[in-house]
Amino acid sequence: MFRRAIFIAAITAYYLSPTFLTDTPKEPPIAGRANTVLYLTDSSSGLSNSHIASAFALLESHPQIQIYWASFSTPPIEPRLKRISAAARTKNPDAKPIIFHEMRTASMIENLDKVYTSLDDFIMPCGLAGYDKMLSIIETVVLPWSAEEYYAIFAETVELIESVDPSVVVVDSIQRPFVDAVRNTNRRFAILSPNALTDIIAYRQPWAEMFWKLPAMMSGTPYPIPLSSIPTNIYMQARFIWRLITSPRLRAARRTLTTLGVHDPINMQMHFDDVPLISGDFPEAGLPLSYYPPNVTVCGPIVLDTAPAEVQDGGMVRWLEGNGESKGEGDKSKGKDKNILICLGSNVAYNERRARALGGAVLRVLQQQADVKVLWKFVKEGEYDDDDIWRGPLEAYIASGRLRIETWLDVDPVSLVNTGMIDVWVHHGGANCYYEAAMSGVRQVILPLWFDLYNFAQIAEYAGVGIWPGKETAPEWDVESLSEGFLTALQGEKADRMQEKADALREAAARYDGRGCAADVIARMAGGGRELS
Repeated sequence: MFRRAIFIAAITAYYLSPTFLTDTPKEPPIAGRANTVLYLTDSSSGLSNSHIASAFALLESHPQIQIYWASFSTPPIEPRLKRISAAARTKNPDAKPIIFHEMRTASMIENLDKVYTSLDDFIMPCGLAGYDKMLSIIETVVLPWSAEEYYAIFAETVELIESVDPSVVVVDSIQRPFVDAVRNTNRRFAILSPNALTDIIAYRQPWAEMFWKLPAMMSGTPYPIPLSSIPTNIYMQARFIWRLITSPRLRAARRTLTTLGVHDPINMQMHFDDVPLISGDFPEAGLPLSYYPPNVTVCGPIVLDTAPAEVQDGGMVRWLEGNGESKGEGDKSKGKDKNILICLGSNVAYNERRARALGGAVLRVLQQQADVKVLWKFVKEGEYDDDDIWRGPLEAYIASGRLRIETWLDVDPVSLVNTGMIDVWVHHGGANCYYEAAMSGVRQVILPLWFDLYNFAQIAEYAGVGIWPGKETAPEWDVESLSEGFLTALQGEKADRMQEKADALREAAARYDGRGCAADVIARMAGGGRELS
């Protein structure tokens, strides 16, 4: 949910930190037990999907490896790990079940939920209009724990590392207590990230391109940045940096942790020259970069799709097929029906305003296009009369089967788009959604609501595979702009051009091997550990 904010915070703070200016000699990392891998991640799906996908590929293709996994209790991740262990063993009976360790401290998401009780607490306009609100919450997003909680996670992780003795640790780098624990125990580790490389290695670009060439977070500025917008972009980046390096809360936490014996705590570095970075990005899907560090492995979308949609929910697939013919993966030749998937991620709920606007847009599309069906994942926020606000005019389309509204999908969205029967995916701009759509060759309509989601709306438009409707009024929605965006993505010359580019992006993504690539990097590192006598 907040991954890009933390990455930008990290690279900008690190850019001006003493660590950036010095080269401290290091001891060779400790060689742990060969073919033993420890994953350290958050437990929320948005922050762990890529790690789970790589673990599934490890189990399937490298059964000699024993995987350990440490994460938090809320939201629960252990059932997902059990499912992928079982799925991998159906394909390779020699695969070993993942061994799970539950952390005793509250997760990032749990702590943020205590401070910010509503989705609206995070919703803000892009550009300078929303910048003060973003800066007011960024410190909590970067450091959602107290110094004492942070140390508790750090100490428990150090103890776990010494007990497991892994040959390689795979880290979710936005979880800074985990990173500090690995660095303080001098263990060999790899960083795995689904995020855009512009969020991770912008500071490594020549000529300070992160200030004048790459759009600042939530700037809303298109790429290439217009000359007239460069001063504002520089100002936004500089102000963001200043807020972080002068933060009394972050500085106090570092002092406390240093006193407790943590070396170089919360140094915010996301890319280390001597640590492999496994990226779910790929050049064709992002903004141009001038320089890729040699230790960056571009894997393409690291996505988990354990079973076909037909196996997960056959009834849903038959509904999608409708009057058209069953399509193979990536085939966009339709019969009579076009299908729109509206699934805005697990964190997005609909208050009265959002429900009214999106419901009105769906109604207008169904009225104007008789060959369209809509699958809408709808989670309500607040108390209001559904029939009066949005549902009433749609009942006829629900009854006729042209509209399905679900509070939960029994099939993974990526599995749905991989059927080839989804024409347009409407999502919120999360990294996982963007890359899943890219690897499936689906046109995208992106409705970002908060600061770290505007990035992929910009990228999708630059890549020619997506539309960001209503950007002038974002994050507020209106029926006119939403329906116009949906209809533009569905049909016409622009839709045809988007589909051509989406197909090309799907073909490019397939060349990178995604989760298989990530698993191979991890397996090679794991094989270099210490053999037991």
